[in-house]
Amino acid sequence: MKACRFFLLLAIALVLSLAALAQPAPTDSWLTVTVVNADGTPYIYMPKVQLTTDVPGVRITSRPVADNNKAILFAGLKPGDYQISITLTATGITLPRRAIKMVTGANNFEWKLTDPITVTGQFTLDGKEAVAVKQVQAFLVTSTTRAAKGGVAPRIYYTYSPLTNLTLTDDGKYTFVAQSSGEHIISFFTEQGYCDTAKIDIPEDTKKTFTAPLVTLQPGAKVKFTVTDAATGEVTPNATVRMTYFNATTAITNPALKLPVNVILTPKITMMLSTDDKGILTTMALPEGKWQYQVYVLPLKATKPKVARKISQAVTIEVKAGETTELAVKL
Repeated sequence: MKACRFFLLLAIALVLSLAALAQPAPTDSWLTVTVVNADGTPYIYMPKVQLTTDVPGVRITSRPVADNNKAILFAGLKPGDYQISITLTATGITLPRRAIKMVTGANNFEWKLTDPITVTGQFTLDGKEAVAVKQVQAFLVTSTTRAAKGGVAPRIYYTYSPLTNLTLTDDGKYTFVAQSSGEHIISFFTEQGYCDTAKIDIPEDTKKTFTAPLVTLQPGAKVKFTVTDAATGEVTPNATVRMTYFNATTAITNPALKLPVNVILTPKITMMLSTDDKGILTTMALPEGKWQYQVYVLPLKATKPKVARKISQAVTIEVKAGETTELAVKL
């Protein structure tokens, strides 16, 4: 009986101690984010909220709160400067980042959406005459600034997220739906050329449609893949080609390393492409520099359930503007 009482008291003490740990410290900050429509009504879908900061000692975690306002809580924070961005999962739209200054205690942030804005634009090769394109892939570019540490200058990190709702019109123009005014930075890749940072600035007084300025495309490099089966020599249609673009970043030398690293290659853009019925894929115009490719074929579960996935080695190549690099890949 005494043993049972001992364990009961121990369990109560443990619960009370955990509850005490769960309470925010007097110097802590916490943030509640709600997303509402233009008329102030709650946004009916649960958005994805990303919070970033350079405040020392902060590890950011999020916990969706199942209430009618679809609020999202960030706890265990410290006062300081933060950046917040949201992705509307129902449409795949990521909105430009906003700055938040956190104070001690509770912080409430309401992200008010504008009415959907249909953006239409066109491409040019010379800045004057518009050209129509047949293929386009676009990425929304967001940036995060890391504060200076140990004498190293501040760094800006760029994130490229696929703009999933971008389409082409019959006359070769692009169109997408924005859910926010302000500056949108987009990378376009077409068969005519590419544009790494096209700034589309949508004024606040824009209603339902917005015509973007001409986007000037730069001449790029192309890669032509021919994929075949190594055993039969037959073409491999619908093979997936993963293309990753790398850019050189100055590395912070670690004194513990015997060989100092001055430059590192960091992934910048990742594209998922497919070969046609003849096992051929010609990429859109790409920035010149180092690209890494990997080719694989998923098993045909409906017809050959025991066939394993075939995958090639990851290979890094360097491409030049105005040239087409031809590659033969056997799986």
